[in-house]
Amino acid sequence: MTTRLLLTVLFIGIFASNAQKSPGKKPTSPNPASTRNITATSCIGVLDLHGNDCVRLPLSQAYYPATGFTWETWFYSNWYNNSDNSFRLGQSLIMTEDGIDCEDIQLGFGWSEIPRNAIGFVVDGPGVCASHDFNPCYYRPPGGFQANTWYHVAGVRNYSTNQTLLYFNGQLVDTKVNTRAPLTRDILTRIGTYIVAADSGFKGKMDEIRMWNRPRTAAEILANYNKCLTGTEPGLVTYYRSNEMSGSVLTNSASGGSLPGEVDPSVGWNNTMNAPLTSNCIAPITNTVNASICQGQSLAGHSTSGTYVETFPSAYGCDSVRTLNLVVTPLAVNVGPDTTYCTASPTITHTLHAPLGSSYSWTPAAVLNNSNAQNPVATISSSTTFRLTLTDAQGCIGSDDITVNIAPQLIVKSIEDSSICPSVQIQLQTTGAVTYSWTPVNAVSSPNISNPIFIGTASQPVYVSGTATNGCIAKDTVNITIKAAPLVKTIVDSTICAGTTISLVTTGAQTYSWTPSPGLSNTSSPNPTFSAVPGTYALYVTGTAANNCTGKDTVNVTVRQLPVFNIPPNKEMCENSSVSLDGNNGNNVDYLWSPGTDLSNNNTSNPVATPASTISYNLKVTDRQCMTSRDFTIIVTVNDLPVVDATKSNDISCTQPTAQLTATGAGSYSWSPAASLNNALIANPVASPTTNTTYLVIGRDGNGCENSDTVTVTSSAQSGGYYLPNSFTPNGDGKNDCFGIKSWGDLQSVVFIVYNRWGNKVFETHNIGDCWNGNYHGQPADAANYVYYIKGKNACGEILRQGNVLLIR
Repeated sequence: MTTRLLLTVLFIGIFASNAQKSPGKKPTSPNPASTRNITATSCIGVLDLHGNDCVRLPLSQAYYPATGFTWETWFYSNWYNNSDNSFRLGQSLIMTEDGIDCEDIQLGFGWSEIPRNAIGFVVDGPGVCASHDFNPCYYRPPGGFQANTWYHVAGVRNYSTNQTLLYFNGQLVDTKVNTRAPLTRDILTRIGTYIVAADSGFKGKMDEIRMWNRPRTAAEILANYNKCLTGTEPGLVTYYRSNEMSGSVLTNSASGGSLPGEVDPSVGWNNTMNAPLTSNCIAPITNTVNASICQGQSLAGHSTSGTYVETFPSAYGCDSVRTLNLVVTPLAVNVGPDTTYCTASPTITHTLHAPLGSSYSWTPAAVLNNSNAQNPVATISSSTTFRLTLTDAQGCIGSDDITVNIAPQLIVKSIEDSSICPSVQIQLQTTGAVTYSWTPVNAVSSPNISNPIFIGTASQPVYVSGTATNGCIAKDTVNITIKAAPLVKTIVDSTICAGTTISLVTTGAQTYSWTPSPGLSNTSSPNPTFSAVPGTYALYVTGTAANNCTGKDTVNVTVRQLPVFNIPPNKEMCENSSVSLDGNNGNNVDYLWSPGTDLSNNNTSNPVATPASTISYNLKVTDRQCMTSRDFTIIVTVNDLPVVDATKSNDISCTQPTAQLTATGAGSYSWSPAASLNNALIANPVASPTTNTTYLVIGRDGNGCENSDTVTVTSSAQSGGYYLPNSFTPNGDGKNDCFGIKSWGDLQSVVFIVYNRWGNKVFETHNIGDCWNGNYHGQPADAANYVYYIKGKNACGEILRQGNVLLIR
């Protein structure tokens, strides 16, 4: 009965703790503390602020000493700017503000670099106001802040580590480097702030406001943020519980009771700062508890499994609703698995083990040294089942059995230690058990049979563990030694010629065996000779060492047919040229040309020959493998060049506009330049040049040899087909800057005039070498279209030209 009552009290205490305020969850109680270590009434009350009132604290550096400090409070509001990311002023919970040296501290929303939708902690230090270095911490919970919800915030400044830290609902959410020095003088500190700018006063409720004269650790903040304090905690400078119910002074509940908070008389005050808790309860607190008890016990008056919903009224109107999911189960006792001793001894001892309880009862007691001990020692000569009946500290009773078996000793036997040659298999025959397990598993073909094949590649022991039907286990070891195989090595793959032999010199073993036998002088010799008809042969040798292990090697012998040489071709060439000779027997033979005169290389298959006249060369071709050779005579015929002669019928004049060209001495011809010829590929083309022109004719004879000659045709006939540009750009860049007559030949007289579009003469000259530079009356003429007129005279008569030219600027 005492045990059941204790469990009930513990359960209700746990539920009452959970029924208090839960930071960051909805719905929540206005009371910020979630567990209380003192009477409930001592932590009841809130500081109710309206944005235009605040609490002023006495001037003291005790709030922010040189070692560091911690500020923390609970806050509750229906005002949050979750979508406002600006850095303008927000609502502050606790703040110092100094307009002289900017030794400012602020815990709240907005202000400096804290967005209005985040809670932050700013710590500045002595210095110039325009040069901040506080690097503030701030945090916004996922989804933003919820209205009518209690949250806890703590700001820590640690001067020894140059850190500013921010905690939210007991958890570290941000930390920043802060290099500003500690504050140097007393500065006024306010709770709820005051009106330094629009919208800077906090609108909501605060409670459990604490200031510490040291930087608190993360473990300290997490352990105490949701508990009422005694006021005697080390480093606690001010502790405002807000439980005065009336008046305009906040009592400091920290040790000593000094530094009380007082309503600032310079700002508005509506006498509702210390509102009682009963006016802030907004909804019942609900909680679900899952619990399990032993059969025969009760919890909160319930002794059977089920779901129970109960309401606990509060003296302050904050009711709590509990849903209890209760499971009633027997006490689970486990004394371990059954145990088997495989032994040849007639008697064994075994220590029994029980879980922790308040009393123990083992049976049969006759074979135990103490049947009421937690871990008694049993002495038995046959298999025995033991039962434990256990009672735990709450009076729950349970039992469990364990059987201790005695079985004959198992003997597992495999083959004897063995030595094998590489690649030789050996089977590991094993007896004595029902199931087997071999290790290492990669050394056997199957690790779970009695007779696997050893597949290891190095000498090693293999272990077998056998298990009988009664669970007894025995082991055996087989040491396998892999003997060294001989390194048999014969000659490398070779090529011989038909009619010759090759010696197959072989080392590495004591005895040898060759296959196949045809062509071998001795199939058991370490170095037999081999000969055969042309073809490729694979010969295999097996060598046996003194330890009876064998090694193998293979040699491929190619028997070549004696070579048949191809006849190199004779060559022709033209005088003063060259020809490439052709040895005509591939790259696996050697060449020797003679005489070497006029040859680029006398040891290659295709040297370049440059003889001055017909010559006979001797070529010796030698097969490199079989060392057989043959001599050939190659004649190089040098053909004479054709004698090409070019003539003309006349020069060009006004009375004879064409001339007949004639070439002789070759079979085919090619004339250039071809533009003024009626056909450049015949012996006698007709030429019509407009200027003096030299023609080149190349003649080719029947041997493909070529020669050339030239003939010059002069032209004194000039008519009106002369070049004039259609535009010019007088910009001084040296390109097309002047418009004039170009390449007009032997004109005897000329008149060259340019008119603008109104008919005004802008340029005139009688000198064929003059040109218009684009100026008119000494000034640049307009970019436009102009008309030119040219009148000249040569040997062929009078020339008249007129047209348009475009001046481009």
